[in-house]
Amino acid sequence: MKKINFRNFINVAINFIAIFMFIEIFIILIVVDTKDDYNYANYIKPANYKCLILILALSFIFILTAFITKKYFKNKLETIKKIYAKICEKSTIIISIIFILLFIFQIVVLQNIFFETGWDVEDVFSTIINYGETGVFDNHSYGEDLCPYFSIYPNNLFLARIFAIIGKILMFFKLSSITIYKALVLLDIILVDLAGIVMVKTIGNFTNRKSIKLLGTLLFVAFVGISPWFLVPYSDTYSILFPITVLYCYTKKEKRIYHYILIGLCSYLGYLIKPTSIIILIAIVLIELYKTLFKLKDKEQMKNIVKNVLCVIAGIILVVLFNFGLQNIVKYNPDKEYEFSLYHYLMLGIGQQSTGAFSHLDMNASLSIHSYDERVEFNKNTFIERLKSLSAGDFCDFYSKKILVNYNDGTLAWGREGNFYNTVYSRGNIVAKVLRSIYYNDGRLFPIFSSFMQVTWIGILMLIIIALIFKKFDNKMAVTALALIGITLFTLLFEARARYLYLYTPYYVLLAVMGIEAIYDKYKKIIKKD
Repeated sequence: MKKINFRNFINVAINFIAIFMFIEIFIILIVVDTKDDYNYANYIKPANYKCLILILALSFIFILTAFITKKYFKNKLETIKKIYAKICEKSTIIISIIFILLFIFQIVVLQNIFFETGWDVEDVFSTIINYGETGVFDNHSYGEDLCPYFSIYPNNLFLARIFAIIGKILMFFKLSSITIYKALVLLDIILVDLAGIVMVKTIGNFTNRKSIKLLGTLLFVAFVGISPWFLVPYSDTYSILFPITVLYCYTKKEKRIYHYILIGLCSYLGYLIKPTSIIILIAIVLIELYKTLFKLKDKEQMKNIVKNVLCVIAGIILVVLFNFGLQNIVKYNPDKEYEFSLYHYLMLGIGQQSTGAFSHLDMNASLSIHSYDERVEFNKNTFIERLKSLSAGDFCDFYSKKILVNYNDGTLAWGREGNFYNTVYSRGNIVAKVLRSIYYNDGRLFPIFSSFMQVTWIGILMLIIIALIFKKFDNKMAVTALALIGITLFTLLFEARARYLYLYTPYYVLLAVMGIEAIYDKYKKIIKKD
């Protein structure tokens, strides 16, 4: 046990909180699972204890095979080592091929099971089509009173403006709304795949092992790459590239000026698309501030810190200027009186009927109050009343259910939003039929897909716990874990949604492969003892 001093206390504290949090999540997933009724429950997936048994059985078989091979097939061991060395040597080429094949697969999926979804995506997309046809950027179609959507949810304005400009350009070439939607999905695919590539490069900042980077690639493909969320052009997927890019820049051993600029640029750009993207910057600031208290020695060091901070601010300013230009191109002034405050989402987050998830009743209750100040007061009072009404037992029960809403679905609640398959464009070929059967919630093969994703997700969470316990917990591990603590707390405190975890999926995969490396290191120590 290492001696805890004030200099590394923050890392020790983050490590302890992260271990406690993920073990608690894991226990709730295994013990409670779908026994309790809660919103967005996935009853198609297998029971989590069955997933755990399968993972443990496969792990046992793999380890047993490794031991038997080493003991009884030593002549074959050299051949295996040569193959392993060759794979590691060519890992960059193999990883590139995997991502090319993934991109091709995603395009095939897009072409064969393309559909336009409903919920918020429809509100945003209908606005940009209207803007392209009439030049008017507005949408009075939300709620029972047909309120202005972007005044209620101004957080979607930045992405909608970008979509509007893309739509306007494509309409200039007489392209249809279907083609525009497909173009937005194509951009979505590119961003998701780039996030995977940056994640692999970030793994390289954590370890020198090429095999771990290759395993990270495969795990990313299995959990994120083939996940059909890339078919939905919305903030969850469009923001995925930015948090992992920030982590990549921060964990670089030797940082240049542009790395710090990128940290600021990607943090704020991600924030404008999806506000939870800023969590990683908050994590970095907290850790760096704490480190500075014990690290600062001379004026030269202070100059470097100030220079780095100014570079981060410069990156933020670049995005501010870009957003200002965007606002002048696609003009829209949100009506403050319609905007939902933080208290609205706190009220949603503690709604027992909806298990802290989206509620039409709460939304309509907020919209029925037309004064912003009065609405804030109503939301605040409702939140306090709901909080006071919970006993200690009710409180624990409620938040265990919220953990299930957020974490108990390996598909991240695919297909669970309102009017999800809004407009389906059917193709009759065999490929389309098979893909629809796999990816559409009513498909014959969807339970198999859902089971695969659940087993993968449970495995990832197990590996994260292993990484947190056995890996050296340095600043890189601390900032990654703190970001996941942040997104988890956000979904527990405010509106619950499994898809809100999506933009941090590269972080989950990264920590999972660190768990694989920890297992490998332990295995090597055992082998050496023998």
